[in-house]
Amino acid sequence: MRCQRCEGRRFTKAGRDRAGRQIYQCETCARRQTDHSASAFRGYRFPDDITALAVRWYLRFRLPYADIAELLAERGVHVDASTVYDWVQHFTPPYKDAARPHRQRVVPSGRSMRRLSGWRPVGSMPIGPSTSTAR
Repeated sequence: MRCQRCEGRRFTKAGRDRAGRQIYQCETCARRQTDHSASAFRGYRFPDDITALAVRWYLRFRLPYADIAELLAERGVHVDASTVYDWVQHFTPPYKDAARPHRQRVVPSGRSMRRLSGWRPVGSMPIGPSTSTAR
């Protein structure tokens, strides 16, 4: 863990926060922080994995916020639909930025789709006069 202010690496334990997480104090600049302080999810009441799960469900399946809140309630986490809305609005840009390098083009640049002579999809009917001799 590094200090967010001075990049120091020496810490002492300085108690616990309301959520029960250990608070550390930087020996260089005396800044107090937890392991959660550097997280993108800091400042939110619910655990990181619950927030991430709700946002992923919305982005993947485009479910209504109320449905996501209901799915979380079935798992024992009671969240209001407006909270899910706030999470989606706040965390969608970082998810899109993280996914952008992994996207693939449908047709790679510099290549074109070539039709091969005589190529037909599997199971397609031949074009032209029938070649069967059965009548």
